[in-house]
Amino acid sequence: MNGATTQGFYDSDVVIEFDDHKDLLQYMPAYWREYFAQSDFEGPRANGVHGLPRTAISKFKSRLYQGGLAGYVSAFNSGYATRFRPDGVVFNPLYNIESIRHPDLSAVLATAVNDWMHDHLLTASGHSLFSIVVSPHYPDAAAAEIRRVAARGRAAQVILPACTAIPLGNRINRPIFEAAAEFGLPVALQATGYNGNPPTSSGWYTYFVEEFAGLKLTLESQLMSLITEGVLAEFEQLKVVLLDSGVTWLPSYAWRFDKEWRGMRRDVPWVTKPPSEYIREQVFCTVTGVDLPESVDEFRACFDELDLSKSLLFASRYPYCHSPDTVESLIPSFVDQVFGTAALVENTRQLYWKYHSRSVRGS
Repeated sequence: MNGATTQGFYDSDVVIEFDDHKDLLQYMPAYWREYFAQSDFEGPRANGVHGLPRTAISKFKSRLYQGGLAGYVSAFNSGYATRFRPDGVVFNPLYNIESIRHPDLSAVLATAVNDWMHDHLLTASGHSLFSIVVSPHYPDAAAAEIRRVAARGRAAQVILPACTAIPLGNRINRPIFEAAAEFGLPVALQATGYNGNPPTSSGWYTYFVEEFAGLKLTLESQLMSLITEGVLAEFEQLKVVLLDSGVTWLPSYAWRFDKEWRGMRRDVPWVTKPPSEYIREQVFCTVTGVDLPESVDEFRACFDELDLSKSLLFASRYPYCHSPDTVESLIPSFVDQVFGTAALVENTRQLYWKYHSRSVRGS
């Protein structure tokens, strides 16, 4: 690796799934514990309209969840954390809370997930942060939850699904971004979501390979919404992180976006500079999911226009990483040659831990 070792790194994407609400009951009021006991509700993961086939989930990942969430924490501590000793990790929860339209239920579940992560994940590793879960359907409640959790410290960012009922840039969603910006938190977009709408304008995919290859289409739509509807212009310090997104699509996307903006910018007068500048200054991508061309020179050329050298983050996507025994294998050689792995690690540290120096190693 170019200037990096398996120690002294920061990981921006460690995944934890909440498949069962039973681990969360202790964080709920008595009414809701009774509600779950008397109903057939199995949690948001059971609400997936178009869930991924189980054959797409690695056996390694499945083994981690034996014993529930406590089993995951134990496996993380004895495996990843002990072997690689990261200086910091960001836990990104997968919970599909957007599949629930019940305003009170979604708020209770979000609070329970966030409180569970605060109590358990922050003791799983003395160097960890976590992403705040909120329901995108109810922006005011989401903003209140962001402020509640962020005030306690050690929150890395707000995490939202990229597949939503309405574009995230829509003004109805402003309270979410206002609350995140108030605490200096980035907003991360997972390239998935279960809101009842198809992930494309043409309907549902048939095969997993289609869905996986088309993830960037949803991110493109959301990024366009955030820029054209003025979110990034209004909150100039706000950072947006595209998780597991790939990156080589961004330059051509930005070129086209800039061209159309120049011809029709009177339609969005609050967008005062080319969209590519907002992308360069406020958008980050993780190295997982990176789509590589045939040669390192072609890869380098993809970034000459946008200069994304400070916008690419180190990420393992653990436990989804394909080679969980080596940190080195998480960084494709092309990426290492063009950017240097040490630079990716520093980008990640600067984004998440620059302002968490006391809380990273504290209790």
